[in-house]
Amino acid sequence: MTQIQSVYAHGNPVTLSDTSALSVEVSHSIHRVRRSDWAQLDSDELEGYDYYAAIEDADLPGIEPRYFMIRDGQRLIAVAPAYRHRLPLNQVLDGLLAKLFGNLSVPILAVGSPVTETCSIACAPDWLARTPEILSVLIDALQRQSGLDGTWLYLFKDVAEERVTLRSALEHLGFVCVAGMPRTLLPLPYADVDGYLGSLGRVTRKGLRRKLAAPSNLRIEARQHQVDDVIEPMLALYADTVARSGEEIEPLTADYFRSVLATLGERATCYLFWSGDRLIGFNLLLGDGTRQIDKVFASDGAAAREHNLYHRTWLAHVQRCIEQGIPAFEASQAAYDEKLRLGCRLLGNDHYLHHRRAWVTRVLGWLVRKAGLDQSAVVSGKPEDE
Repeated sequence: MTQIQSVYAHGNPVTLSDTSALSVEVSHSIHRVRRSDWAQLDSDELEGYDYYAAIEDADLPGIEPRYFMIRDGQRLIAVAPAYRHRLPLNQVLDGLLAKLFGNLSVPILAVGSPVTETCSIACAPDWLARTPEILSVLIDALQRQSGLDGTWLYLFKDVAEERVTLRSALEHLGFVCVAGMPRTLLPLPYADVDGYLGSLGRVTRKGLRRKLAAPSNLRIEARQHQVDDVIEPMLALYADTVARSGEEIEPLTADYFRSVLATLGERATCYLFWSGDRLIGFNLLLGDGTRQIDKVFASDGAAAREHNLYHRTWLAHVQRCIEQGIPAFEASQAAYDEKLRLGCRLLGNDHYLHHRRAWVTRVLGWLVRKAGLDQSAVVSGKPEDE
């Protein structure tokens, strides 16, 4: 059942100008937001209303959605998707601290989502220039909601480096910036795949051509709308890939894949990789003809090496983007050194933290860096290539 509460700064609507009083309503469901109202907001086209609805309908374990709806009078002018979650400390600590505190978890309230690429706040176009005003009201609501939710820590998760106004406003308001996992972007200003290959270093280019020429019975099947008949082997491949990575990754469920494919329709494609009758991998992507986002890649490790699966699928994505006139491929947040070799550039994606007590925020900013929450060290730097 949808739970709704009205939240006002200091108990009353905040008057930001002589003609504008903003209020905030917090809902546990995006379905409280009318789709027609959302359509009037400037938002991410791929990871927008339908994607958030799919995530909510998938009911991911441990993720409790919140939607901060900001209104100017009766008009909806912004929506900030957020979620409550218990953050296991073994995801952010290492060494001795992980041994001492790794079994504990901390409740957090985060603007953003564990399964979107960046923190995205949908905003009316005529209010974009007034982001600091909206943010002031939103943060006041976050502080109050964190008290209601029993979370002392609230944050903006994965704020993209392009969001200069948002980042500047958060820093001005005393939030602590902690480097997150960078995004990877492959610019594709090429006429064909040969043009792309020609842009790479000699060793990388030769390696890709050799792998592409190697014999393989790999078959690629593109699926949209549903994958019910192969969902069990998909989940097994995903679990195996997560285990091999050695990282704490948000668990994705059968309902996540079902819901995303069913809700997004032709904007979501799951590529299935077959060796004979055996499923050896899959890749979920979002795309709308102008963008292509790599969401999930999973494979059988041994079969992937045998068929050079990663690089074959990489070149297939490159070719598809070039043919469709898509200017860049938005790759996943993993295998950074290899992606740098393949021509990607890195884009900052940082977290902005705040504790309900300001002095704790300052202490926390120092502690989390010492404890290893700062994830900027995941990239060793661009490998040399001749």
